[in-house]
Amino acid sequence: MIIQILDSHDRIAYMSGLHPADTNIGLIVSDVIGQSVWSSVHRGAEPYRAAFVRCRAGEGPQVFDVSIDFVGNLHRWVGDVDRFGQDQLVITAESVPENLEDLSARESEVLTLLSKRLSSTKIAEKMGITVSTVEKHRSKIRSTLRLKDECALAQLASTLEGRAQLFFSSSTNGHAFLDGH
Repeated sequence: MIIQILDSHDRIAYMSGLHPADTNIGLIVSDVIGQSVWSSVHRGAEPYRAAFVRCRAGEGPQVFDVSIDFVGNLHRWVGDVDRFGQDQLVITAESVPENLEDLSARESEVLTLLSKRLSSTKIAEKMGITVSTVEKHRSKIRSTLRLKDECALAQLASTLEGRAQLFFSSSTNGHAFLDGH
């Protein structure tokens, strides 16, 4: 998890750390302090900006899904933005796979149900399929998203808990699912 504090002009005033891929190429936190968050947004700028506006307007914490590009390293983040002090914002974010939309509709449905902490047995019951089929979907999700093991899948599902609707929509790849229901 990364924590950022932004000043009133959306510049990074504090950042708890960087994505491991960024530190692997030698970036350090002080390299991004003072930068505008908008200079590195790759995808999702408008919904991200709208979350900032709603938060500053007093609508409470807002969730977001945004892709950030730091010197050619593209990362997708899900998180929350909330007010911090008078004019500052605090962002808490976790990295998720960039290619979530590459999942099939059924895989996305399984991932959404995993994010609700359902077991494979409960998922099978809810979807009207066998537990074996759920396990095959889980394996395909791990493969598609390049997750190293079942633990990584559980961590992703936990990150998506209550936020799955951010990642999948019928406009991305023809899927109609993951609407939080």
